[in-house]
Amino acid sequence: RANKAMLSPEKISKLESLPGWVWSSYEAAWDEAFTMLRKFLDREGHLLVPGRHFESDFPLGRWVNRQRSRTEQRSPAQISRLDSLSGWEWNANDAAWEEGFVALKNYIGREAHAVVPGSYIEGSYPEGSYPLGNWVNIQRTTRNQGTLLPKRESRLEGLVEWVWDPHGDKWEEGFAALERYIEREGHALVPKSY
Repeated sequence: RANKAMLSPEKISKLESLPGWVWSSYEAAWDEAFTMLRKFLDREGHLLVPGRHFESDFPLGRWVNRQRSRTEQRSPAQISRLDSLSGWEWNANDAAWEEGFVALKNYIGREAHAVVPGSYIEGSYPEGSYPLGNWVNIQRTTRNQGTLLPKRESRLEGLVEWVWDPHGDKWEEGFAALERYIEREGHALVPKSY
């Protein structure tokens, strides 16, 4: 590769007219990876690329993690291009939280509730599965400890099916059913089989 600064405008123009010519193989590789990321976004509707995900034999998950962890190595143009993608997160913790939130929304869409068993594993991706039950428990615990970010708390509460205390809600539901039984039957001696 010639040093572009040492060439005349005519020579630069001739080289740039060649099919496939690039001044930097690094930039060309970055552009190709970015294109794969954009295709992933178009196909999946999100940018939560699992760390071990491959796209056309390219380790896209590792590439995404490197973009987040080595921001000082990104050019302003690369940063701008990544920022232009809907759902791009620079912080890996924010991206991990988003992955859990998307898994929860998928679960709610399928099960019509958000009472996820603690040991529940969501999905079966080629890279593995997502421990959704554990993620949900962590959200409830961190909120109870007062350490859940208000933005995250608000997003969870925005899910109609979300409950902070599923056991408390079940108790209230049972109590309301008992009140209806008493009103109808006139006593609280509910048979075990009822």
